[in-house]
Amino acid sequence: RHIQDERQLQADVQNSAVPELWEVAQRLKEQILEEREQRKGRAAAVDAFDEALRLQRLELAEERQLVASAEEHRSVAGMRSYSQERCFAQLQERHHSLMSRKASHE
Repeated sequence: RHIQDERQLQADVQNSAVPELWEVAQRLKEQILEEREQRKGRAAAVDAFDEALRLQRLELAEERQLVASAEEHRSVAGMRSYSQERCFAQLQERHHSLMSRKASHE
């Protein structure tokens, strides 16, 4: 029905004294279609940017987790190192003490 109405309107306009108005309306319709297509393109670009941003956020979250894990491992290694250094210092002191006793007995 819509197509029939438009054809009837087209025929009426062509027979009337205002064909310029019909041309203006047609140009406006074409502009509307072009604007719709451009809007679709812009919407697709925004969607692509959103997806890229989502992926970057995921990657950043993963990197933060890796950094936190590495910092935890470093902290554990630091504590082990400190503990081993203390044990080594105690052994050195004990060794020095034993060597002093040995020297004094000789």
